[in-house]
Amino acid sequence: MFGMKTIQQQALDLRRETAKLKTVLDKTNADIEYIAMMTDVELDTGSDETEEEENDEQ
Repeated sequence: MFGMKTIQQQALDLRRETAKLKTVLDKTNADIEYIAMMTDVELDTGSDETEEEENDEQ
């Protein structure tokens, strides 16, 4: 029926899945940046919002 996985095996599977998802995310981000560059679109990096929030806190 169903096989039991140990905690170590579950952790290893999750690490593998996380690594795969990070790879897909990195490729997707690179594709988005490439398309934006080719179409002369400025992407919001979010750094402006972070700087504003830090200035508001002071």
